[in-house]
Amino acid sequence: PQEVYEDAIEKEPVVADEKGANKIAVLYPSKIVGKYAKSTVNAVMAYLIYNNKEFEIEAFDSYDESNINILTQIKKIEEQGFKKVITLFTQNGYEILNRTHALHFAKVYFPLINKSEVSFAKDNFVFGGISYEKQVKLLKTLSSEKSTMFYVPSYLGNKLKDLYNNEFMDTEPITKEIQRTNNKYQYIMNDERIA
Repeated sequence: PQEVYEDAIEKEPVVADEKGANKIAVLYPSKIVGKYAKSTVNAVMAYLIYNNKEFEIEAFDSYDESNINILTQIKKIEEQGFKKVITLFTQNGYEILNRTHALHFAKVYFPLINKSEVSFAKDNFVFGGISYEKQVKLLKTLSSEKSTMFYVPSYLGNKLKDLYNNEFMDTEPITKEIQRTNNKYQYIMNDERIA
C-alpha cells in the first residue's frame, strides 16, 4: 500500500474576509433568552470554522427588549460596521425593530420568529423560526386521545402551552409545569389524570 503524506494532500486555502462577508453581530436580550445566546454564537462559529471561513462575531446584550436598550446596542453595532445581525428577540423585540429605521444598514435574521407570525416585514428582515402551530397540529394527528404537555415557564414554554391548549381543547388537555429549580420529577406522575 502506498503511504499518504500530509504534504501530498492539497488543502483549500482560507479565504480572507476582506469585504466583511462574515462579520456578524448577535443581538440578544439576556434576561429573556439566557444561555440560548451563547449556543447561537457557538453554532455560528462552528459552522464558519467547519466551512473554513474567516469571521468576526461579536455579541451585543440589550438585557431586555426595552426600546432604549435595543436602540443603544444597535447604535454600537452600526458604529462597528456590522452588516449582518442575528437578533434573538421575541415578538415584542421584533415589533420595536420593525417600527424603527434603526437596522436599515444591515441584513437582519430572526431565528426565533416564523414569518407567519408577522404581518409586515422590512426587505432586510429574514425569518428562520419554525411554525410551532404546524408542529402542534401534526403532533395532534400522531397522539392518542389522552395527552399531557410538560413545559417550563418561559417565553417559548408558555407559547407552546397556549398552542397546545388551543389545539387539544376538544380532548381536555393536561398541562404540567416543570420548575427549573426542581430536578425531582416523581411529583409529575402523581396525577391520576396521567395514566
